Amino acid sequence: RSTDDDAVRRLCLDSLYRINNETAKKELLAVYRTDVKDPVIKDITANYLRQAVREDQRISRADARAIINVVGQ
Repeated sequence: RSTDDDAVRRLCLDSLYRINNETAKKELLAVYRTDVKDPVIKDITANYLRQAVREDQRISRADARAIINVVGQ
């Protein structure tokens, strides 16, 4: 969240998606919820969140519900 470098942001998003634990998915959701300037980054984040839910990655129930409510399935 603290960089404006798109390449770095994309690498971070990719890493958070690939890390299969609740903390990583909570952070990915937090990135989505922040005021992201670039709509492409927001779209990538939404897609990663949807994929994580579909793949039954480790996500807390509350965060899974929030993901579905915020970005859909």
